[in-house]
Amino acid sequence: MTAHIHKGNSQTIVQRIASGITNAWQTAQARARVQRERQLLATLDDRMLKDIGLT
Repeated sequence: MTAHIHKGNSQTIVQRIASGITNAWQTAQARARVQRERQLLATLDDRMLKDIGLT
């Protein structure tokens, strides 16, 4: 038994895979950006507390 894949059908499969990879990459980038911002804020908080003399 052979599967018949039409060109249009295989193209949409490729597009869906590419779209999924793109979405995953964008999500990973956004998470990394949020993580960097949190680290920067934590560093700033520590510095501010030291400047105020609370630590």
